[in-house]
Amino acid sequence: MFALNSAGDALVYSTYLGGSGGGDEGIGIAVDAAGNAYVAGSTNSSNFPISAGVADSTYSNTEAFVTKFNASGGLVYSTFFGGTGTESLSTKKRFNVLSTSADMF
Repeated sequence: MFALNSAGDALVYSTYLGGSGGGDEGIGIAVDAAGNAYVAGSTNSSNFPISAGVADSTYSNTEAFVTKFNASGGLVYSTFFGGTGTESLSTKKRFNVLSTSADMF
C-alpha cells in the first residue's frame, strides 16, 4: 500500500500488509478526513499482522480483516472479523467505513 501527496507527485509512505501464507487480498480501502487509511480484505496467512487487544485475533483458516493505518503509514490496528469458520470479503459486496470519535465498520 502507498500514499501520494495531494498533488500526486511525491510519495508520502509505502508499506507492506500481509503474511507469508499467500492469498492475502485487500478488497477495499477508504481514507477519512484525517488521512487515516482503512483496508479490508481476506487472508490465508496464519502470521498476518494482528494487533494485541483487538476484537478478534484468532486465525482459523481464511479470515476477513480490517486494518487501520495513520496518515504517516503507521499501523494503528489490525483485526480479523467474523466467526470461527472461513470468512472472506467479496468485490460484489460494498464495504463502508465511517470514522468519528470511534471507528465503526
